[in-house]
Amino acid sequence: MSVHRSLLSITATFVALLIAAPAGAQENTTATFSDTAGTFHEVAVAQLVAEGIVEGCAQDRFCSDNDLTRGQMASILDRALGLDDTDDDAHADDNPDDAHADDDPDDATIAASDDDDAELVFADILDSVHSRAIERLAAAGIVKGCDDGAFCPNDSLTRGQLASMLVAAFNLEPASDEESFFIDGGKSHARNIDTLGANGVSNGCGPVTFCTQETVLRSHAAVFISRALGLTEPVTLAPFEQRLAEHEELERQRIEAERIAEQERRERERIEAEQRREREERERLEARGQAAVEVAMAQLGKPYQWGGAGPHRFDCSGLVYYSWRRANGVTLPRSSRHMHGALAPVSRSELIPGDLVFYHSPVSHVSMYIGDGRVVDAPGRGRTVQIRNDGLTRRGVVGFARPGFSR
Repeated sequence: MSVHRSLLSITATFVALLIAAPAGAQENTTATFSDTAGTFHEVAVAQLVAEGIVEGCAQDRFCSDNDLTRGQMASILDRALGLDDTDDDAHADDNPDDAHADDDPDDATIAASDDDDAELVFADILDSVHSRAIERLAAAGIVKGCDDGAFCPNDSLTRGQLASMLVAAFNLEPASDEESFFIDGGKSHARNIDTLGANGVSNGCGPVTFCTQETVLRSHAAVFISRALGLTEPVTLAPFEQRLAEHEELERQRIEAERIAEQERRERERIEAEQRREREERERLEARGQAAVEVAMAQLGKPYQWGGAGPHRFDCSGLVYYSWRRANGVTLPRSSRHMHGALAPVSRSELIPGDLVFYHSPVSHVSMYIGDGRVVDAPGRGRTVQIRNDGLTRRGVVGFARPGFSR
């Protein structure tokens, strides 16, 4: 008897047993892994474990979020179909370190043999724990290679490839030409993906999308396989037009959310740019103001002289005039009254070192703010350039200005 005819006989017997199984059997199944307890795939995993089809990746873990590989899927199908009549491949699918895959049923050529001494169907499965399972499935026409002469057992399996394997393995009733289930099946797997929908094996990743090119997680594969085997209840999909309308509404919401997010991103970038410009401008102003302060501080102790503008003697406006011109090349009006009338005013809360403080009405005196409420000042006849701690609190303060900005 050929391998294919043996497979059909075994599959028919297996399906008959599934039909005869009590409908409530799955209710007695309990979670066996810490990472499946309470999840949507808990029952599916437990059913497959109970049937001896899968095991965990560790004593108490199923590695639900790991990708399923081509080789692992071959071993699972091999056991599900009862093809593994020896212990050669026992639970070979449950090694999470067996890298990941990509199966295109339109690729490669199947040339199988039951003879253990025969040449391997695929050149790259010699060292794989899944080699016997892969050979048996290839001989039965259930799997094909990923490339000429190769099976890629360690590559991750995509959802579309899983669909094609399940349809071939369990001979699922094809979807009719009039039925539509998913819109992203692609060229290779579209028919098989719709067949999963028609048989209640999958309701997709969205209302009318299957996420065909995404890789398959072990947990998701368990749900698909358990439904294909009849171990868990099939899903029921709403009419296509209803699901398509839902999909279009979700797309509209997604596009609108992206538009809002982009708008918010641009506004955020605008605000950040404005704050950066303000910070850089403040740093620039502080730097030039501090430069003027350093020049003024270097004049401490030099005597007052009316009309003096340095470098050896100063009056109040002469000290400010000299400091700003020497530090920054800024030429100010020569008298305190003219400075007050020409420069743009700032508030007390905006003061930075280098700003000017004016006194009396009409203005007749000016000093330079140096920070912490202090000023540097050429106070009057018989005195020297000095620092005053009461520069902002003494009587007669009438305003503040910043050199370099005109009214």
